[in-house]
Amino acid sequence: MSGSSIVSQPRVTIAIEGARELIGNSPQQILIVGAFDPANGTAVSGALTENVPQDDASINKLFGGKSHIAAVARNARKMNQINKIDAIAIDSTSLSTAASSTIGALGNATENGSFEVIVGSKRDHRYTIAVTSGDSSTVIGDAIEAAINTDTSLQVSAVNAAGVVTLTATDKGLTGNGITLEVIDGTSVAGVTVSIGATGMTGGVGDICTAGIFDVVGNERYQTVIYPSNSEIQFLKDFLDPRWNADNQVLDGLGLMTSSDTYANNLAKVEGQNTQSVTMLLDKLVDENSHRGNSMVEFADCISAQFGGARARRLTDGALIADLLTGVAGRDAFGGAALASRPMFNTPFDYLPIVGIGKGWTNTEIELLLAAGGSVLGSNQTRTGVIAGEIVTTYKTDNAGNTDESFNFLNKVDTSSQCREFIHNNVKAEFAQTRLTTGSLVDGRPMANEASIRGYLMSLYRELSGQDYALTVAGEAAEKVYAENMIVDIDMSLGRVSVVFGKVPLVSQFREFLGSFRIAFDV
Repeated sequence: MSGSSIVSQPRVTIAIEGARELIGNSPQQILIVGAFDPANGTAVSGALTENVPQDDASINKLFGGKSHIAAVARNARKMNQINKIDAIAIDSTSLSTAASSTIGALGNATENGSFEVIVGSKRDHRYTIAVTSGDSSTVIGDAIEAAINTDTSLQVSAVNAAGVVTLTATDKGLTGNGITLEVIDGTSVAGVTVSIGATGMTGGVGDICTAGIFDVVGNERYQTVIYPSNSEIQFLKDFLDPRWNADNQVLDGLGLMTSSDTYANNLAKVEGQNTQSVTMLLDKLVDENSHRGNSMVEFADCISAQFGGARARRLTDGALIADLLTGVAGRDAFGGAALASRPMFNTPFDYLPIVGIGKGWTNTEIELLLAAGGSVLGSNQTRTGVIAGEIVTTYKTDNAGNTDESFNFLNKVDTSSQCREFIHNNVKAEFAQTRLTTGSLVDGRPMANEASIRGYLMSLYRELSGQDYALTVAGEAAEKVYAENMIVDIDMSLGRVSVVFGKVPLVSQFREFLGSFRIAFDV
């Protein structure tokens, strides 16, 4: 370069450093597990399929529209078009048996009329069967068969033989067991009776989930895992439980399963579990000639998917969640870590069908299931929609078997998890390349001692109790408890700082209001 004899004194060089801002928590990610149709889907069995599409057509192309995991993905996307959803799709064709049942049409019609058949989902797979006077059982059965087989996103196929329509699950194995069948107005057409086989959808043999199924995930974190309702829960716990307190990283997540069974069987299922990593949604099994399966007529795993999609959106920074709230929204109208401390109960689920009168749990059963570690979704007071009840995990006792209420409610798990992640992320950033000393700090040099570490941790606590998070108790009294119970130990030879936080006062749910009043007849 040619010179231009410019003189510039004194020499001035100013470096620009990035702004020091607090680091938020990681984006929510959902993992779904389920059977797929390799003949009609492009997914690779057992591999991690990333970025499940948002639209139904693309989901159907990926997994096969009539597969179990396609239905789960479609329902997760009903509630959540924001977060990343990954999947482990499993080829079930090598399993031994698919679930099956029958719908039988008996008699010849003596008038015109109609009835309805529901397979799996009252919202998505509900068929009106028109009947003309003179129609035989075979003709009516053919109409049922056609309605079911024309549905390209149903997990069931149908074959009619003289009015007995045999239904077979698309996916082999346990996945198809318990698919709900319902006939509405099955005796409304004179001369015809339509009913469901004595056993409902059952007989599927073989579990798509096996040991090591989650190995393909590596160290990727999923805050929500939708797991098949009929699969072995131990594989889910083996994946999630070690991640609760992972070394040098934050990996914890919540597994969601929905069980449709009798009261006694569901009670035994949740009583036999004890982990903060799993929430079980419990639905009542209906066993009637016109209704066999879930009292809430929706695929069990699709109930889990809708709940998981809603939870992930609630915890996503900036996501519009007014449709997921009941009561005053305020700053909560947009999602984020602060929503961890807002109760999940009364969350509306607009895509789930109302439970029929007399078919769901009694209030006493709900309370007993709750105490045992089970959660229930049900109708609101006016029976105009479905809302969540109190949502718990299956955690009940510590390792010594002592009653422990630390992680019994999902809000407690989510609140403590969000606090841990916030502290973890910001401590890593603040002390990324820092000297450690037991003496005084040197001005202008990145250094830390006990006092500065305490001060920084106090600043994080205040942030967690402020408007952006609302996860820890605000105020001087709470800060004093936090500070006085914090122990900071420095080992200079190892360059190690050990901190025992002692007590971190967390915000809780407003679950119950008790009051009394005395009647008066004078003023």
